[in-house]
Amino acid sequence: MYTAIPFAISKPDGIRKEPDMKESIRSFLDLLVSSPHGSCAADPEFGFVFKNFRFENFNEDKGVLYSSNPEKEPSVYHKHKIHGRSVNVNTFAFDLKKSIEQYEPRLKQVKVNMEYRMHEKTVVLTIQGKIGEKITEDFNHQIKIHVW
Repeated sequence: MYTAIPFAISKPDGIRKEPDMKESIRSFLDLLVSSPHGSCAADPEFGFVFKNFRFENFNEDKGVLYSSNPEKEPSVYHKHKIHGRSVNVNTFAFDLKKSIEQYEPRLKQVKVNMEYRMHEKTVVLTIQGKIGEKITEDFNHQIKIHVW
């Protein structure tokens, strides 16, 4: 049994539990992705850095974020690409993979793909990995973020 997210306490059962490990991991990943860096006082590194830039200007052609204050910072604000895979260092997908590896030990061999869909104005995160005692069970989860 795993603690359910969102965290809830009820009588007489106490802390609500999630019996399915995959569902527990999905809930935790949703929490991790929806939390900006610095939003958790106990651990300022917890969260997904992409959420910190949700109000920045976005160049759809180059797939990068620009500063919201172009007079002070005329160049690219964040050099990470929005569209990419976790094998490429200069992508938000790489940052998310590192966070997942740090905060979700039940998920092994993590791969993250981040795709910007221009017509839908969404970023689609696809998270893959392996779970289980012998790391044999496949895990897939997709998260959509509506942007700009």
